[in-house]
Amino acid sequence: MARGGEGRAVRRRWSWEIRGGRVPATPAVIDGVVYLGGERGLYALDAATGQQWWRFSTGGEWGEGSGPAVADGTVYVGSGSSQYAVDAHSGQQRWAFHTGH
Repeated sequence: MARGGEGRAVRRRWSWEIRGGRVPATPAVIDGVVYLGGERGLYALDAATGQQWWRFSTGGEWGEGSGPAVADGTVYVGSGSSQYAVDAHSGQQRWAFHTGH
C-alpha cells in the first residue's frame, strides 16, 4: 500500500480502463473533471467517481507527452496532425485546425 503525507495510507478510489490500454500524457484535472487522451479520443471523467461523462473522437493517434490543456471552459488537444478545441462540459467540438501533414 502506498503512503501519502504524514505516513497515511493511500487507497485507490476508482480505476478506469481506457481503449488502447494506455494514457500517453499527463491528464488535466480541473473543477472535478479529469480530461485525458487515449486511443483516438479525448475523455472526460468525474474525478470523484471515475464515471465517463463524454468522449470526443480525434480520429488520429494521440501525441506522446501531449496532454490536454483546459482554459475558460475549453479543452485543447493535439492528435496526429490536428489541433482541437472541445467544449469542456459537452464534449462538442468548437473548432479544429488541420496541418495536412
